Amino acid sequence: MTQPVNFSPLRMMEAMARPSAPAAGMAERQESAASQVAVAQLTNLVRALASGGPPVDHARIAQIRQAIATGSYSADAQEIADAMLRHFGWTGG
Repeated sequence: MTQPVNFSPLRMMEAMARPSAPAAGMAERQESAASQVAVAQLTNLVRALASGGPPVDHARIAQIRQAIATGSYSADAQEIADAMLRHFGWTGG
């Protein structure tokens, strides 16, 4: 399932942190406070993960670039196609 273009996990978490109605009793206020703390922790985690970007193996990228530059890089089209089919769960049946 894909997310809409304007999807933002951070905005979603902040929206969840906003109370929708005042808490009526002490237990509800405590639960609300606990959930706000949990949402704040998740929001911080989302921020940290988003700021780091995806993991990148720079050494591997350099190896592939070098192989392409020297003409020694080869790709097996059948192996790539099979891996894509496995990844997307298509079995041909």
